[in-house]
Amino acid sequence: MSSHCSQELNHESLGVHFFKIILQTTIQQGKLRVPISFVRRHWKGITNPVTLRLPNLTEKKIFWEKTSDYDVWFCNGWKEFANYLSLSDSQCLVFQYQGNSLFNVIGFGQSGL
Repeated sequence: MSSHCSQELNHESLGVHFFKIILQTTIQQGKLRVPISFVRRHWKGITNPVTLRLPNLTEKKIFWEKTSDYDVWFCNGWKEFANYLSLSDSQCLVFQYQGNSLFNVIGFGQSGL
């Protein structure tokens, strides 16, 4: 096996990913919780607001609130972002952190497309 195949992926250079399954409560509350594991490992230095960038290069500013050490929520602007995407129950969003408080976001419907 070549040496580059056995090396661990460098998540800092590739961008760190997390995904969220959208629930009806997420839509009703108008905010989205960032996974605790992402916050613990990667939240340091992320400023308010963050920018969410879609594949069509549309960018939306979303403010976040921290309710405890590792409890971070996308709030102000999240509801408008969800409406822009016409999010519904059981859809999946994949977030890729690019640095400088920028996330690329890709959405998938219930069928995975």
